[in-house]
Amino acid sequence: MSQTIDIVRGIVREVCPPGTPEIDDPDKAFADYGLDSLDISGVLLACEERFGVKIADEDIDRLTTLSGLVAYLDRAGKP
Repeated sequence: MSQTIDIVRGIVREVCPPGTPEIDDPDKAFADYGLDSLDISGVLLACEERFGVKIADEDIDRLTTLSGLVAYLDRAGKP
């Protein structure tokens, strides 16, 4: 999980606007860090591209934390 979590943190830094706080608590909701729905959508799209997975529409609303997103990506298979 540590490699995936590092990659996803990097994606958050790249996709989100400057000033977005470092996601230091993987269980805290993205919204609690000030990410809005557009920021989160950008993170999810970038993760789909980077990991070569398709995040199912019905799963999008459940991926609200870094730890949840990383677990999802690990289950979906990553390069």
